[in-house]
Amino acid sequence: MIRPVFDTNTLVLKVPEIKASNQNIKLFPNPTSGICTLDLTDSADITQYYVIVRNVLGQELIRSKAMKVLDLTALSDGMYYISLSDTKDQVKTVKVIIRH
Repeated sequence: MIRPVFDTNTLVLKVPEIKASNQNIKLFPNPTSGICTLDLTDSADITQYYVIVRNVLGQELIRSKAMKVLDLTALSDGMYYISLSDTKDQVKTVKVIIRH
């Protein structure tokens, strides 16, 4: 029988939990080959946001001003998180799968 051992001196790193905040973001097509369209359903102006692309490890790969068309062709196949952040630090996140 294997029993887990917990050590209180062990440092545990984790990626912050991403809240289900994608109810007003549309990203299509998904899966994508690299070029996708970003649309906000709550009639907000997309130019007031920054787009942040992270891999599944939480590493930031792209940060730029948000635009309606997103070019992800430089990224390899896999799953990524697209976050939109505004000036009030409100974050909206959606998953995207890239297949070339």
